[in-house]
Amino acid sequence: MPPKPPTISEFMATLDHPQKPAINHLRKLILALSPTVTEEIKWNSPSFRTTEFFATTNLRSKVGIGLILRQWIAALDS
Repeated sequence: MPPKPPTISEFMATLDHPQKPAINHLRKLILALSPTVTEEIKWNSPSFRTTEFFATTNLRSKVGIGLILRQWIAALDS
């Protein structure tokens, strides 16, 4: 059985990234979109979903933050 991914709290506590304050700000903005948005670790990065994943941060670069949008969410509260 594969190891369980870390929780968001565990991941962020150990994250060594120069943009960590901006990453936390981005997370808060995305989570504030709707109470239906949740966050999990996917591909070793914070990822966001409603019924499906729609965005994943890309933290490979230390210069900025990438945000991969997986699909357009027409109505977050539907």
